[in-house]
Amino acid sequence: MASDSRAAAKDGDDGRHGLGLFPVVGIGASAGGLEALTAFLHAVEFDGMAFVVVQHRSPQQASMLVDLLARATRMKVVDIADGTTVEPNHVYLAPAGAQVALLGRALHIVPSTSRLPIDFFFRSLAEELGGHAIGIVLSGMGSDGTFGLGAIKENGGICLVQSPETAKFDGMPRSAIDARVVDAALAPEALAAELASIRQHPYLRPGPRPPSAGMHKLYVLLRDAFGHDLSGYKENTIERRIERRMAVQKVAKLDDYLRLVQARPEELTALYRDLLINVTSFFRDAAAFDLLETKILPRIVSRKTSGEPIRVWVPACSTGEEAYSIAMCLLEVMGASASDVPVQIFGTDIDVDAIDRARRGSYPANIEADVSPERLARFFVSVERGYQVGRRVRDLVVFSMQDVTKDAPFSRMDLVSCRNLLIYLQGPLQRRVLSTLHYALRNDGYLLLGSSETVGDAADLFSIVDRKTKIYEKKALSNAAALHFAGPTPGHAASFPAGQSSPMDRRPVLSAQQLADRRILEQYAPPSVLVTEDLEVLLFRGNTAPYVAPASGAATLNVMRLVRPELHLELWHALEKARKQNAPTRLPPIRFETQVGDQVAAHNVSIEVAPLHVPEAHGRCLLIVFHDLPDTAQAAQGGDARAPSPPPGDDRAQALEQELSTTKEFLQSTIEELESSNEELKSTNEELQSANEELQSSNEELESSKEELQSTNEELTTVNDELQRRLADLARRDSDLSNFLRAARDPMLYIDAGGHLRLFSDAAAELLDLRPSDAGGSIDAIRQRLGGPKFDRVLVRSVERVAPATEEILAFDDRWYALTARPYANSRGTIDGAVVVLVDIDASKRSAQQRLDVSAYAEKVLPAVPHPLVMLDDERRVVWANPAFYGAFHVDAEATLGNLFHNLGTGQWAHPELRHRIDELLQRGTPFQDFLIEHDFQDLGRRQMRVSGSRVKGIGAEGSLALLSVVDVSPPAQEAGSRAAP
Repeated sequence: MASDSRAAAKDGDDGRHGLGLFPVVGIGASAGGLEALTAFLHAVEFDGMAFVVVQHRSPQQASMLVDLLARATRMKVVDIADGTTVEPNHVYLAPAGAQVALLGRALHIVPSTSRLPIDFFFRSLAEELGGHAIGIVLSGMGSDGTFGLGAIKENGGICLVQSPETAKFDGMPRSAIDARVVDAALAPEALAAELASIRQHPYLRPGPRPPSAGMHKLYVLLRDAFGHDLSGYKENTIERRIERRMAVQKVAKLDDYLRLVQARPEELTALYRDLLINVTSFFRDAAAFDLLETKILPRIVSRKTSGEPIRVWVPACSTGEEAYSIAMCLLEVMGASASDVPVQIFGTDIDVDAIDRARRGSYPANIEADVSPERLARFFVSVERGYQVGRRVRDLVVFSMQDVTKDAPFSRMDLVSCRNLLIYLQGPLQRRVLSTLHYALRNDGYLLLGSSETVGDAADLFSIVDRKTKIYEKKALSNAAALHFAGPTPGHAASFPAGQSSPMDRRPVLSAQQLADRRILEQYAPPSVLVTEDLEVLLFRGNTAPYVAPASGAATLNVMRLVRPELHLELWHALEKARKQNAPTRLPPIRFETQVGDQVAAHNVSIEVAPLHVPEAHGRCLLIVFHDLPDTAQAAQGGDARAPSPPPGDDRAQALEQELSTTKEFLQSTIEELESSNEELKSTNEELQSANEELQSSNEELESSKEELQSTNEELTTVNDELQRRLADLARRDSDLSNFLRAARDPMLYIDAGGHLRLFSDAAAELLDLRPSDAGGSIDAIRQRLGGPKFDRVLVRSVERVAPATEEILAFDDRWYALTARPYANSRGTIDGAVVVLVDIDASKRSAQQRLDVSAYAEKVLPAVPHPLVMLDDERRVVWANPAFYGAFHVDAEATLGNLFHNLGTGQWAHPELRHRIDELLQRGTPFQDFLIEHDFQDLGRRQMRVSGSRVKGIGAEGSLALLSVVDVSPPAQEAGSRAAP
């Protein structure tokens, strides 16, 4: 569950809010989706669901779509108007070019500039119906619907897509599958059957939820398989996710599902991924990011000294959008000084697949809905099917595996963004995570939580900065509790060897003197309570039972909720007076009675409140002392009742007085001795307290040093993992580049800005006789072999214009090449040289020259021949034809020159025997005369042609040429008929 930006799912929500009584199926389709939509609706053979169709279409198709779908289903098909009430067994069609949202029981047309209407509707469907939302994506181009399906899955709904193999256009289904938000991918007809089965599952039917007696077995299976204990997470949320998987697998009983996951490990993996809920987006909760960019981040940047890094931690980062969003905001805040301030952003999560996707930084085109065009242009690179985060932003962020609930945290962080994780944790685990985040922050650091989260019971650790956006600031505590990393997870006690107790059970042994001190304090010191200025109890001392009686209701340590009602008013006045005057205050005695069973006890108490200043805690505390005084009237009455009858006679009275005097003296002596002993004990106690405080301080320093070492080690491990990953990535890219250079058929050279050869392909090495030792050397020798000045001119023009440049050169091997130079941009975006590619164009160049030579020769030698003539090269391509040929067959030079002779026209020259004779003519010089062809010529009709051929040499080009003469010998009647035919 530790992933970024998990939505605030409603605990106990069973998906029956909103419409409540029946599921609503949202169907998204784009190009080619009509056929799949028709097949799907035709196969639907059940009642009790409503269908809302959102399709990319033009306004002219609206009325046709209603008619087409009405023929495919027994349900009523209607167009959506603003405020249309949703009813089961209806199909609702969204208007073309409009955004539709579900609110309550009605569909509303919402003005929006979004180009993703399917995502827009799916998100409203998820927010309104929760587990009763079902999303289906059919054939279509692009990625619309992917984010919407993620929102539906995040809120407990079911997500289905058309299988890419059956889709006319697989872009939208494949995008959703790649995003891991799909429960099943099937053909349209099979989707209808799947929907019918899911509809009958208890997950979508009103009634009691399945018993959860076996849930702890699933916890054990998940812990053993993936190493993460989920027993500290909210049971309601976990159980709803398990029930959702049971609905997808069409299993009604938990015991059956347990057997299923034990038999099929892939289902346990699917359940684990469902529990992680990896759904997030860029700049989620715009108000929070606005406050970050306008107030919080500028404060962090302004207090940094030269060379001190800005450190940010994003636990539960999911696929990285949150971490990259903060990085972009930081770059915008720092502006021109961004290169002067080091930035370290750490993104962590327990999902290895999510971390891998975050490291790649590739996202679908749907992010256009969350990222402004300015940020897309500045921080992203457009790639196939979406965008990739630019290198400048990716270099600021390091991603690694980490479980914030048990692993050592990072330290000295300026900002921690832990959003929508705490809502899935139970109270004790929430407190533990917040303590970890408190430790990770520096004293003036900030904590950003999700919109549905608060610090809860950890209010003593953080102070609120902005209540609406849930931004907090760390409180500096003098005696913060030590963090214990990698301890036993909640709900599972650690096991220890037999006869050895748990470290938590080993308590320090008290000395006899400490026991005596404690007994004296309890016996003689008045009862007291130490509280903070917020009236939270820190310490009880002595027997406070007569004065403190917790009230019924939620547990609390507020002293005003703990003290007896008879003392409320007086205690409040004493506290207020002591706080305002900053001096001890004592009130007159108060008489009240307490009853325990049948026994009634009277008390006469005086309350004293004394402020205590604690400099290291940057505040003060208040000591409340209860002085219990004797009730004078009652004592007198009691004394009279118990006084013995005085003995008769003066002697007896005198003896008693003497005894009383002696007893008083002895008592006084005893009291003095006791006071002396008390003073000595007090002095000894102070010395022991001082020694204890020194030992405690030393222990805290050691604990702090240990925690810092653990945090530093965790950070080094994270950085090392990132470096190892980048080294592996570089090795893979180097291997890819080496194989590409070896496989490239055209010679390729990489020349840096200093005029040195950096890399070259095997084809270039073979052509230019290059060796590995030539890498890094000068290109002077290459320049001379590849056209000299032309080579330089191409390189300069490419770099100066930042665009490809091409020149035709005659190289050292007397062959023609097209030399193309493209500018080379490094990772910082600056031009650092050029990549040169040589393409062999010798054949085409010489063929073109040959055509020029042949044309010049023929124009001199054959201008007077009136009938059609054509010349062919050794590949039977036309290199020249006279005007009579173009006129006779109604063709032009563009459609004739350079083409194969047998492909001209409608295939009239493709006669096999004619092709054979031309080959014999070119290869052996065998001429032929009057070869008769009869064919339906285009624009001429049925005609008879006699073709004669001879070989021509010595025209100034290599090889032989075939000169063909064509004479029309069609009968006059046929010729007249063919002319009259048009």
